[in-house]
This record gives sequence, C-alpha cells and structure tokens, in this order.
Amino acid sequence: MKVMITFFGVVTLLAGVVPFILGFLPEQYRMFLQGYFYIGLVVVIGLGGIGYAFSQGLFGMAKGLMFLYSVLVIIGGLLPLLGRFVSLPFPVEGVVQAGIIILLGVVGTVWGLKAYM
Repeated sequence: MKVMITFFGVVTLLAGVVPFILGFLPEQYRMFLQGYFYIGLVVVIGLGGIGYAFSQGLFGMAKGLMFLYSVLVIIGGLLPLLGRFVSLPFPVEGVVQAGIIILLGVVGTVWGLKAYM
C-alpha cells in the first residue's frame, strides 16, 4: 500500500517540476507539457489515486487520506482552468501552480516513505 502512495507522491512531484524544466526542452516537446495537456496530466494522476483508494481495499483513515490527497491533486491541476473563468484573489498559474503541485508531491512522498523509516 505505501509503495503505491509513494509512487503517486513521486509522480505528482515530477508533474510539479515539469514547468521548471520546460526551458531546457526542445520546442516540439514543450507543447505536450503545458496548457491543457498539463492540466489533464495532473488530473489523471489524481484520478488514478482515487481509483487506487477505492479498488485496493484501503480501509479507514488510509482510504480517506488517499482520497483527500487525490482530490487536492485534482484541484491543484484545475486551479488555472478555474482562474480563467472566475476572478480568484490569488495567482494560480505558472510558478504558483507548480509550487502547489510540488508541495502536494512532497507530502505524498513523505507520507508513503514514513512506513519505511
């Protein structure tokens, strides 16, 4: 169980780092890692976490925390899309969104790795 939670945390962390490495990639790869495709990537990671929480027999607090973590990842991915339609009191695109996704990735990774410590 903790292996998969760690996996989702690391994948979320990598998704948060992607916007920072775009400057080093050739132009043909950048279009796949920004905009709606990036939002979709983060949402798919969150949906995978929700699917794991309900399909793998997680019980009690572990199921609830995995579900909550996955919902937060989905919200982190959808914030820029929401910010295009509704005026939000804080910036949600660019570095801020990447920071939110990285923070969620670190939390998930630490939560998964604490079983090994």
